[in-house]
Amino acid sequence: MGTKGLNEMNRKQFDADLVDEQIDTVTRAILAQSVACARCHDHKFDPFHMRDYYALAGIFGSTRTFFGGPSGQKTMSVEISSGCPTCRDK
Repeated sequence: MGTKGLNEMNRKQFDADLVDEQIDTVTRAILAQSVACARCHDHKFDPFHMRDYYALAGIFGSTRTFFGGPSGQKTMSVEISSGCPTCRDK
């Protein structure tokens, strides 16, 4: 039991869930507000929109996540596909 399914067989789904967990943790700590629902939809009066969520997802997706002990035996690089046609070539 936990925030992400470690038995997830779809690598892209696991990566997206990992980034979602990171975004949710950071925004709860800094903004004192959960923005996890912005992964799927905008709210009319919320100050945080889907474009903001996916901008943060791009930042977290481009960083290395360390798992395991302090020596970082296991690392994982998360890849988030961009919806921007100009960014797909890079």
